[in-house]
Amino acid sequence: MRHLEWSDIDWRDGEIRVRQKQVQETLTIPVPNNALAGLKKRMAKKMSGDPVFRDGAEPGAFGVRLDISRMRDLLALKVGEVDLTTCRITMTRIYTWKPKGTNGVVPMCGAVKDLLSRMAEHKTSNFVFSHWDGGSCRMNLLTLLKKAQKKAGIKGRLRIHDLRHTLAARLRRDKGVPLETIMGILRHADIKETLIYAPFSIDEGREAMSRLDMK
Repeated sequence: MRHLEWSDIDWRDGEIRVRQKQVQETLTIPVPNNALAGLKKRMAKKMSGDPVFRDGAEPGAFGVRLDISRMRDLLALKVGEVDLTTCRITMTRIYTWKPKGTNGVVPMCGAVKDLLSRMAEHKTSNFVFSHWDGGSCRMNLLTLLKKAQKKAGIKGRLRIHDLRHTLAARLRRDKGVPLETIMGILRHADIKETLIYAPFSIDEGREAMSRLDMK
């Protein structure tokens, strides 16, 4: 979800393409006023393509925290990406993103397609769920999920991955969707991964055997 881009959505066929891909992320970060003097000193006599910080010790000794959480992004920050006049840092990063499951296509139900269509009317980034600076979502999704869990009165330990389990369980137990179809939706590489959603009940067995009596 963090790396879902609008180009991954096929509106005509109602599908989301999930695949390994090159992602371009542009971050726009304000520079605090109390950081201007320190940045100006570090950038003096450096070329546009030179790094602002030479090593991992320099950001800590800088004395002012920039809104860049990952150390690798801080160390990759170039002089030319810092505009002291507008007090803005504009960083563009290109990296490879790989999904947890296999590459594949996930059909959208009507509710999801309608929600994304309304979101698309106000998009400000290439990411469907974007950070305020235009990069990918950096909110703590587990924290949000736990708030929803508490509000819904659901007990026990909950993980983001449990949303996939919930989808598969509902499709199998509530809607009677075949395991082969669920395997494709979840992009499992092996049917053995999907078999955890195949508990046998005697009622299902009776219904299945009764079909032999139908003409």
